Amino acid sequence: MTFQELSNRLVQLDETASRLKMTGFLVDLIKQSNEEEIEMVINLVLGRLAPPYENKEFNLAEKMVMRVMAG
Repeated sequence: MTFQELSNRLVQLDETASRLKMTGFLVDLIKQSNEEEIEMVINLVLGRLAPPYENKEFNLAEKMVMRVMAG
């Protein structure tokens, strides 16, 4: 799955108010992720870049991160 596809799916999830539909989106997202992607997808859905035990920090301001992702 490309990052663009994941991003589009997360936007759909964000725009959904129904918990039942959210659950369906998440189930589909997990089913469509391959073995190498699943851990990364779950971390991103949880709002993390890595599992909490890895303690990774980028030390970048929010605006800088947005510029990096946009460009």
